[in-house]
Amino acid sequence: MLDAAKINELAEMTPQELADLLGPELDIYIQKMQKVEAAQRASKQLLTFMQYINPDPDAPDDITRSKYEVHALHKVLAEALEKVERGEMLRLALSVPPQMGKTAICTKGFPAWIAGKYPHRDTIIAAYNQNLAETFGTHIRRIIEGREFQEVFPKARLEGGVRSKKEMMFEDGGSINLIGRDGAGTGRSADLFIIDDPYKNKTDVDSLATREEVWSLYTRVVNSRMRNTGAVIVIHTRWSTDDLIARLTDPLNPYYNAEVAKDWTYINIPEIMDDEVVASILGKKVGDALWPERRSLKMLNTVRLMDPAGFSALHMGKPTPPEGAFFQVEHLHGYDHKQLPKNMRFYLAGDLAVSTKKTADKSAVGIWGIDSEPEPNLWLMPHLLWKRSATDETVEWIIDQAKQYGILTAYWEKGQIDNAVGPFLERRMMERVKKGEGQWFHLEKFPTTGDKGKRAQSFRSLCAQGRVKFPTFAPWWPAAKDHMLKFTGSGNDLEDDFADMCGIMGQAANQILRAHVPKATNVVSPKVGTLAWTRWASDADKRRRNMPGRIVRAF
Repeated sequence: MLDAAKINELAEMTPQELADLLGPELDIYIQKMQKVEAAQRASKQLLTFMQYINPDPDAPDDITRSKYEVHALHKVLAEALEKVERGEMLRLALSVPPQMGKTAICTKGFPAWIAGKYPHRDTIIAAYNQNLAETFGTHIRRIIEGREFQEVFPKARLEGGVRSKKEMMFEDGGSINLIGRDGAGTGRSADLFIIDDPYKNKTDVDSLATREEVWSLYTRVVNSRMRNTGAVIVIHTRWSTDDLIARLTDPLNPYYNAEVAKDWTYINIPEIMDDEVVASILGKKVGDALWPERRSLKMLNTVRLMDPAGFSALHMGKPTPPEGAFFQVEHLHGYDHKQLPKNMRFYLAGDLAVSTKKTADKSAVGIWGIDSEPEPNLWLMPHLLWKRSATDETVEWIIDQAKQYGILTAYWEKGQIDNAVGPFLERRMMERVKKGEGQWFHLEKFPTTGDKGKRAQSFRSLCAQGRVKFPTFAPWWPAAKDHMLKFTGSGNDLEDDFADMCGIMGQAANQILRAHVPKATNVVSPKVGTLAWTRWASDADKRRRNMPGRIVRAF
């Protein structure tokens, strides 16, 4: 029988001495020695560890065979995780497509590997609820109690006694604790804190209350439990532009802090390669599938066609698809200075915010021109108010633009204008008109009915027809374009002020363009003085009166 003591004794012999002594047992000895060497490598290399603890059940002692299949993406993950272990990367955020083995290596294998190397250290693992966290713990315990783990880390042993689903205690004093996102961290400090799947699904992350709960998990639990050299790993699907990864790493998120963000490394691995650098690291080309043996390009494209937004979040690590969620990128038409029509009617539309707090919505107020084409187009002027501003600043800007463009009608959402700046706007308008410094205009109010997507349908339809023109030369256009492509119309968007302003103008266009009757060359007016002529003239007058605004030169 070749036990550990015997193997160590045989290791001192020459190959010929071994062959003479062992005879037919020589192959078994060689296999045993290879396994000992593999166990030593597994204690230092995460991927080797993953293969070692997942032996082929038909040949458990054959180190060349393992149930754990290593893919290029696992090498990327392992390299990052080993940097975490060495203290070179203390803040790591990961977004990886589903069913690619990220949880197996990051949330099950890595904590077990760390516990084996450092059984005196404390790890906390959090998930969207206690049950999921405990499921992670069950898998980790199974690894630690397995024969293979003990072969790699013989000194790392769990304490005996009562088995708890919420924690594992090691004889050397370390622990692994499992908590839901509403947990308090069990009162322990942490050398490693892993947050995996803090959101259950899209509905979960769409809830502001849930997003705040996850943010509180990080700011109040993680931050209060970490030691100086402790590491944090965040792993989740990118369902929202306001998820935890966005708040920590995205400069466009209101919670973003540059000092905090500089400590974070964010790795996103898309399932269809869309970046040359990422593709090169993975040994792929742009357009290739990440793991075609798992999911082919054909399958992925089918999934994308059926659910673009879901595909973008789950498989590409992008909260909104690049082609747009509600508004499509090919429907956002631009113009330059030379393309502006000489004569247009101008209108004002706005989405107003009451609060100027950091996390409050911005006010978005735009000037819209409508040309005199048979099928009239909407032209958004480059002069735009889109920021968090005080009420008096917003009102003065509106009055100034109304005078400059000769606006006679401004469109708003009823609740906003009544509860926010309406009374103040009317009073200031009257004061400035009396001083000869302003222009009187009518405030048209639309009732708040249906969801945001429904209220923006008219505007989306005009965009799809190519009848809305945006000033692509304006400095704010890149941000506005990104904003519109991320808009979902669900009411749960992180920012929707600019899109809401466009939606209000779409409702206004319904009124304005309904009154617009293109000239028809094959229509003859009735004979003057007849009853038919009286009716015709009356209808024409009504159409004229239903066209608020006046024709002025654009610039």
